[in-house]
Amino acid sequence: MSGPVEILERALVSKTGRPEDCEDLVYMGRDFAAVIDGATRKTDALWDGETRGRYAARVLAATLDRVPAKADAREAVDRLTAATLDAYRRFGVEDVARETPGERLTASIAVFSRHAREVWLVGDCQALVGKHTIETGKAIDVLLAGARAAFLEIALADGATIRDLRETDPGREFIRPLLQSQAILQNNLSAGPLWYPVIDGFPVPGEGMRIFPVPDHVTSVVLATDGYPFLRATLAESEAELERVLERDPLCIRHYRSTKCTRPGDVSFDDRAFLSVRT
Repeated sequence: MSGPVEILERALVSKTGRPEDCEDLVYMGRDFAAVIDGATRKTDALWDGETRGRYAARVLAATLDRVPAKADAREAVDRLTAATLDAYRRFGVEDVARETPGERLTASIAVFSRHAREVWLVGDCQALVGKHTIETGKAIDVLLAGARAAFLEIALADGATIRDLRETDPGREFIRPLLQSQAILQNNLSAGPLWYPVIDGFPVPGEGMRIFPVPDHVTSVVLATDGYPFLRATLAESEAELERVLERDPLCIRHYRSTKCTRPGDVSFDDRAFLSVRT
C-alpha cells in the first residue's frame, strides 16, 4: 500500500467557532486514520500553554506516527498510553497524575487500521462501518446529563427562560462537582458499572477496547467524536442532524441530553471531528 489513507470527507470544528479553542483532532497517516477527543477542560490548568484536552490530543496524534503498521489494537493502545505517561514524566507530574485522576491528560479515540481492516475505539468516540453505527457513550454521562436536565426542567417550570439558562447553564454548575471527581472512574474496573475507558497514561483494560472488523464489501468508514449527536454516512447529513438538535433543543435536555449546552455566541455544545476514509 502506498500513500496515506485516502480521505473522503473531513471536518474539525470548535464549539466556540475559534479553531484555537478546539480540543478535538483529526489524524491522517499512511497506516492509520483517527479522530481524537481531548476531554473538555474542567479547570483552567494549561500544559505548555494549551488546555489539557488539546495537549492530550496532540500527544496521541504524534504517537500514531510511530505505531507500526502491523500493530494490533492492544499494542497501539499501549503505545498511546505509554506516550501519555511519558508526558507526565517530562513535566514532572507522574505522581500527581497517578494519585489524582482529575489532573490527567485524558482523551478518547477512534482509529481505522488499514492493515488490520479494523476500527478501534477507546472512550466515547463513534464510528460507522457499513450500515452499523458504533456508539460508546459513558453510563456516568447518562446519569449526569439526566440530573442536569432535571435541574433545568425545574428551572423552566419555575419561570426561567431558555435564553437565561443558556447564558449561565446552572444545570452544569449543579453537576460540576461530579464532573470534576468522575475521573476516579477512568480505566478503573473496581469502580463497578460506572467505570469507563480512556487514554490517560494508565493501563486500559481489555474490556475498554472495542474492535470492529471492516468487511471486504465495505468501501469506507466514518469516524467521529461525540460532538455529533447522531452520526450519518456523510458530513452533510451529520451536520444536518446536529443543526436539528441545536434548533429543537438548545439546552440539550430533551431531544438530545448532554452535560452541557450551546452558550450564546458559540456554534455548538461541543467540539466536533468527522472523518470519512476509503478502506
